[in-house]
Amino acid sequence: MSTPPPGTFLYHELLTTDVEGGRRFYAELFGWEAEASALQPADGSTYYVLRHQGREQAGLMRLPAAAEAAGARPHWLPYVAVASVDDTAERVTALGGQVVVPPADIPGIGRYVVFTDPAGATIAAFELPSS
Repeated sequence: MSTPPPGTFLYHELLTTDVEGGRRFYAELFGWEAEASALQPADGSTYYVLRHQGREQAGLMRLPAAAEAAGARPHWLPYVAVASVDDTAERVTALGGQVVVPPADIPGIGRYVVFTDPAGATIAAFELPSS
């Protein structure tokens, strides 16, 4: 599989306070099947991969407690490919955005950063591991 070029949407995650409700809603709405993943969020909850006709579409997890305490509501979070998460985090700040979750590794998966643009819209950048 080739590495997507920077700027390409890679993935979407639903972060919610009602994981079971989200599973049921999207199963009924789109026919998505939720499969528990080996990836485990820091809080020990279950991470689900959402599939449609066997093809991975998105992820589903519990909204992190720290994000909820900071006022975050359930939302979809898109991830965009970048060459360097660390460089992206620096550029976000230089361009007037704000880093919300600093660059971090997901072992065996890649590296990410979550940020807001100057207007407050949230998005994440993702760096795939080198081959």
